Amino acid sequence: VPINADNYSVEGLKMLLKYIDKLKTEWNDNLVIGGIYLNKHKNSKTQNEFYDQLQQAIPTYLLNQKIGDNVAVGKDTYDDTALKGHKVLDQFEELFKEMNLWVN
Repeated sequence: VPINADNYSVEGLKMLLKYIDKLKTEWNDNLVIGGIYLNKHKNSKTQNEFYDQLQQAIPTYLLNQKIGDNVAVGKDTYDDTALKGHKVLDQFEELFKEMNLWVN
């Protein structure tokens, strides 16, 4: 689950977690969240404090890897070369490895 470092995202996350609990109770008790990660992360004091607070609140779900805020990600999505060789690809690779989803 991607989350931005802002109050709206936290409120949305709270609603999502309640909904998932309801789904687990009513439909599938094996349902789990694969992880929550910070998206569009800027390495600032405020965002790092936000991450620390999330670690306190949801340590089971919060992943270590953060995806940086980057202009290249928002560029023309039809251009296959827009991200070629960009560090955000390395960040996603590390995220997938952390989630045990990486396939070489």
